[in-house]
Amino acid sequence: MSGRFIGTVGALNGSASAAAVRCLVLATLVGACSPPTPSRTCQPGESRACVGVTGCAGASVCIADGSAFGSCVCTAVLGGGAGGSGGGSAGGGAGGGGGAAVTDAGFDAGVPDAGSRCRVDFDCGAHQICNATTGACVTGPTCTSDFNCQSLDPQDRCYRYGQQCTCDTSAQGGGVCRLRKGPCEECTSDSQCGSDAIIFGPPDGAGAGRCLELPSDPSGKKYCRYQRVGSCACGRVNDGTDYCRPLSNTCGTPGCNVDRECPGGTVCSVKLPISSTCGGSCVPRCRWDFATRSLAAPGCPAGESCWVDSANLDPSAIAYGTGHCKPPCSSTTDCQASSTNPFGGTNLTCASELLATGTQSPRRCRANGACMDTLECPAPAPGQPNLGYCDPASFTCHADCRTGTEPSTGLPFPDCRPPSTCVVGTVSNTCLP
Repeated sequence: MSGRFIGTVGALNGSASAAAVRCLVLATLVGACSPPTPSRTCQPGESRACVGVTGCAGASVCIADGSAFGSCVCTAVLGGGAGGSGGGSAGGGAGGGGGAAVTDAGFDAGVPDAGSRCRVDFDCGAHQICNATTGACVTGPTCTSDFNCQSLDPQDRCYRYGQQCTCDTSAQGGGVCRLRKGPCEECTSDSQCGSDAIIFGPPDGAGAGRCLELPSDPSGKKYCRYQRVGSCACGRVNDGTDYCRPLSNTCGTPGCNVDRECPGGTVCSVKLPISSTCGGSCVPRCRWDFATRSLAAPGCPAGESCWVDSANLDPSAIAYGTGHCKPPCSSTTDCQASSTNPFGGTNLTCASELLATGTQSPRRCRANGACMDTLECPAPAPGQPNLGYCDPASFTCHADCRTGTEPSTGLPFPDCRPPSTCVVGTVSNTCLP
């Protein structure tokens, strides 16, 4: 989190709107958000045996901030590659594989059980947000109003001109900046959809949101419906109150042209920002779990692998390493940006991942380097204070340590074995008690 939040950018482009005045006053009074660091209960990447709700044997891996073990991931995998217990070095293979990991969902009353994986911010408990890369709930930036949750940093998850964040002051939120729910995403209140017309409405926002039932839907469920700004997005029409509802009156398979038109946890199958017609559909975002050496749930359809989006290899991206499900690649050329792969780039290569069985997964597009995760780097010797790390920018393994905090979590880099900490050296950094 950058912590550089303001209520609106009106003051920066010369407008003297009431929104700008309100924003600047609140920014002055509240200041930047700095999430507290939770205490560690385990070593990040540490694995332990567990039993899932179905009685299956599996492994639970300590999440990135060391505050808890993740959900129980069983060794069985559906539709392809094998899963397995995490921990230790994943051995250096790169990219791929089909099959959906079997996990303990761990949700009760809409809130994840301790250590279970989240999909969106509102899955988490008070003061927490969802890290899309790890599926773990982590401490988020505090707030008192939506004004506090608007950032001018394009790489920030709460970027003013992106999906935008809302301040969840409910009992479950506790006053934390959360990504507002997207169009057609199930909701329980207007605030989850970002209802403040000044913050989320035109001219700067993508449209204020409301939580409404769909016509002729007997389930009684409610879904976010965004305000019309210009024309409604593809697959949506004006509901008569200047809010856009799905043309089909169902949120099962909404059409899309870009990711922001999809519900949380999903991405658009195409990238057509200037198209006037629907070119794609919303599909689950996929991610390779280096701890279990399998696809993280919900995985990909049988016969497909998880191709990383080039944009999601930015070290500051909250969805680092995630992408789209596609049939296995055949060469690195498939991974370059093209009309058939609008999410490609020169930082990708076509390769396979090492599975828990010791075999290789189907090939996929992944980072063009030695590693994407520290688990792909050589395991440290027992008792050695320096744990080493994978540099997410250069995709290379390092034996020293980093000072500061992880961009995606705001937590200290887990490069040292507790209680050691990283100390800046003349030649290189090292971990000292």
